[in-house]
Amino acid sequence: MRSLSITTALVLLVCSAGVSADSHGAHNLICSPSNTFKCDANGKCARGGATEVKLDHFLEVDLTKKTITGVSSGRTSPIGSVEKIEGMTVLHGAQNGRAWSASIADETGAMTIAVAGKSESFTVFGACMAAK
Repeated sequence: MRSLSITTALVLLVCSAGVSADSHGAHNLICSPSNTFKCDANGKCARGGATEVKLDHFLEVDLTKKTITGVSSGRTSPIGSVEKIEGMTVLHGAQNGRAWSASIADETGAMTIAVAGKSESFTVFGACMAAK
C-alpha cells in the first residue's frame, strides 16, 4: 500500500507541476517515459516500457545546454532545436542514425516522443516537470 501511495503522489506531482514552470524561466526538466510502442518496417509493433527502447526511467532535459541525459545511465543526446509552438515545447534531434522529435505540453507536462530509424520506429509517452 505504501508504494501505491508514493506512486500516486508522484503522478499527482508530475501532473500538477507540469511544464508550465518552463514558461516562467525553468531551463531544466525531469521527464519520465512510461509507455512505448516499437514498430518494425513490416508493421509488427510491440508495446512496452522505457527499458524496451533503451531509455532510462528518468531523463533530464537541459534547455540551456540543449541536451537530454539519462539520469541513471548518463547517456546524452544533443537537442538540435527547441521551439515554443501553441502551448507546446517542441524538441528535435538526431543521433546514431535516428531522428527524433519530442512534444511537451506546457500546461500539463504530457510528453510524446517519436523516433525514426532505418527500419524501425518507436513512440514514447510520458510526463515532464520543471526540475528544482
